[in-house]
Amino acid sequence: MKVLIQRFLMPMMACLFAGAVVAGTIELHGVKFDDSATLGGSKLALNGAGTRYKAIFKVYVAGLYLSGKAGTLDEVIALPGPKRMSVTMLREIESAELGKLLTRGMEDNMGKAEMSKMVPGLIRLGQLFAEQKKLGPGDNFTLDWVPGTGSVVTVKGKVQGEPFKEPEFFRALMAIWLGPSPADWKLKDALLNKPACPATPPNMAEPGSCTLPRNNCRRKYFSFSVGAIRLSGSFSSGLNVVLIIFNGS
Repeated sequence: MKVLIQRFLMPMMACLFAGAVVAGTIELHGVKFDDSATLGGSKLALNGAGTRYKAIFKVYVAGLYLSGKAGTLDEVIALPGPKRMSVTMLREIESAELGKLLTRGMEDNMGKAEMSKMVPGLIRLGQLFAEQKKLGPGDNFTLDWVPGTGSVVTVKGKVQGEPFKEPEFFRALMAIWLGPSPADWKLKDALLNKPACPATPPNMAEPGSCTLPRNNCRRKYFSFSVGAIRLSGSFSSGLNVVLIIFNGS
């Protein structure tokens, strides 16, 4: 039965994904992401988008806009031109708490030496969000990298303070979602256009096909819960596929 599934059902699943293509704007939990954005005079494409969950609760949706396709944090940073992470809240949160969570996410993905250099920036980032009081459903903030300017934080359409000029600071910001200890593994996969778990057992999957820790993927079934993933240059949304592996002969 396992061989049958691997040989015949897997290709069928691939065809299902290949056929489920939606071009243009995508929508996650009522929030729309255009397939492109303009920043600093450059046109960027939506690399991926997904949902941040805390337990069973939807916290926010995020979309990553880049000048080219990227599947890792290093590839994101290496791409030329502007970059944007756009986040829209689905629940109300104290802005000071959000600022703490962002700085903690940066710290979780940095060594002590790196972190010591960024302490002033971390403090300032926390203060920028604390000044907002609250962010509610539908409120948006963006973290932009603009060459020659630096990292620009925009909350509810208003630029907050001076740019963070160091390239390392933007990398640390992106590591919150794309680093080795991301805020949400499934969101990381969605932003980088990777399935949350491979369609084959971990020991058979292609290297890099699954960014989740291996023990999270070793199951008797594999579930894809994809917010938005690029397929043949376009996007499909709201896909949920469960593949059951039977222990029969």
